[in-house]
Amino acid sequence: MIASPPGVGCFKAGVEYVHGGISVQELVVPRISVRTSAAAAQPRLASVKWVGMRCRVSVIDAIPGLKVDLRTRPADPEATRVEGRQAREVSPDGTVSIPVADPADEGMAAMIVLLSTDGRVLHSMPTEIGVNR
Repeated sequence: MIASPPGVGCFKAGVEYVHGGISVQELVVPRISVRTSAAAAQPRLASVKWVGMRCRVSVIDAIPGLKVDLRTRPADPEATRVEGRQAREVSPDGTVSIPVADPADEGMAAMIVLLSTDGRVLHSMPTEIGVNR
């Protein structure tokens, strides 16, 4: 099926070129479909459990190279409360254990942050250091 505008004619012998002939470029409208795939799953923090001054975190859809940090300001790497001041890498099973550096931080409000391989914050979850809710 082809739709053409009214009054469109064809080229005729002996007549000068006049715009308005039927051409594919003027009549075809492309159809573009955009879909998501399973590969586009976004890693997320699933759960946080405190055992003394150690935080056990589960990550959904974990991929290699992700890290988890415990910070008082989510976007500031200098605000980490982790022992050794280093974010911990997520294991292949999607879990990570984070020790807190200073026992005096118990009860302090903080954020668990999931970091991409280049250090961007992908997801965060509020917590109180050493306190299960």
